[in-house]
Amino acid sequence: MPFYRKEKKKKYPYKLICEQDEIYGHTDDPRRTITSIWTLYKKHKKYICIDFGKIRKPEELCIKEHDNRQVTYTFKNKEINKEQFKQLLK
Repeated sequence: MPFYRKEKKKKYPYKLICEQDEIYGHTDDPRRTITSIWTLYKKHKKYICIDFGKIRKPEELCIKEHDNRQVTYTFKNKEINKEQFKQLLK
């Protein structure tokens, strides 16, 4: 009987900064995490960053909601549009 090793899923660190909360954690599915957070905190301003990089070379994908419900997407400290943001989450 062969022994099969269970494949480990990559964990991505993330942080959420909301008006009242500051949450740090790890996720194996960034898209699911962002969708859940966005739904749960829909009445608050929020800032979410997920790090796709290595320890010494961070590559943060961030989404920030402003006072007027305008949303800004950034990747590696450069502003991107919504379509590029969706592509990076796939």
